[in-house]
Amino acid sequence: MEKAQPFSSIAVIGGGAWGTALANLCAHNGIDTVLWAREASVAEAIAGDHENTEFLAGVPLSPKLSATSDLAKAGKREAFIFAVPVQFSRPVLADLATHAANDAPIALCAKGVERGAGLLMTDILSQVWPGARPAVLSGPSFARDVAMGLP
Repeated sequence: MEKAQPFSSIAVIGGGAWGTALANLCAHNGIDTVLWAREASVAEAIAGDHENTEFLAGVPLSPKLSATSDLAKAGKREAFIFAVPVQFSRPVLADLATHAANDAPIALCAKGVERGAGLLMTDILSQVWPGARPAVLSGPSFARDVAMGLP
């Protein structure tokens, strides 16, 4: 069996602690990684100071990690890791879908159900971006531990 090749470029969508930790892990592993944060100040701090002082203070980030608050720029990547809280996911996914490849792979990393509709992340994705190829990442990891390379 052939070993799968890693993606050459990834955008992590969500500049909170979990998204930052996952983006840092990707960048440390040599993948061209951009982190999208809704807040321009978070993206600027990550790009300039290599630290997310708002959501993951005290954890140094890879100098290879870039950041942006421009979803169109992030949408040009080969694959996506989506770490936006469920309650805010629908509009961000819909916007991202307009900038990304129709059949792009996307790992969904938020837990929970959408208020009102009671939909899971995979259900939301299928409604707003039906061509996307989803995967789901879940588990009892802590963002700070992942960002620092701890098991």
